[in-house]
Amino acid sequence: MSNRKFIGAENLLSDLNEFLKKPLNIVVIVFLAGFFLRCLIAYHFFGSYDVESWILDTQLLLDGKNVYAETHRYHYAPVLLWALYPCGILATAFNWPMCFGVKLPFIITDVLIFFLLLIIVHRLNLDKKERVLIPSLFFLILFPLSLLPIMVNSAIWQCFLFC
Repeated sequence: MSNRKFIGAENLLSDLNEFLKKPLNIVVIVFLAGFFLRCLIAYHFFGSYDVESWILDTQLLLDGKNVYAETHRYHYAPVLLWALYPCGILATAFNWPMCFGVKLPFIITDVLIFFLLLIIVHRLNLDKKERVLIPSLFFLILFPLSLLPIMVNSAIWQCFLFC
């Protein structure tokens, strides 16, 4: 049996350890992982009646029709309609499923909250670990909450839209 070690393994672990010591790198990893998981789940799961309503509303908007006159479904706050329209254009332009396109406003909201937390934590003059830990934990804790509207329902986000 040979006692040879994998050439470069020590260097690789050392480099990885140095990489993870930098707080900004951890923030980037957490952000990218959370963002891509949200997009992956939103792309592959249709959702519920709410998603079907968002798709119908988006199609009506893209066709230039009045959402309130064309269907008797429950419509969300007009702010959501303004957010759905450009996302519907993106979904059409890139040939994405419309069920993914109508979920983009919620993913974008999570991303904006993450960056807002980074700005707030930076202005609080906390130490480096706390600057990384607070937004990262919030982004990871928010992840299961954002899965609910992405996969199942929009009840949580309706509260935010009407507040």
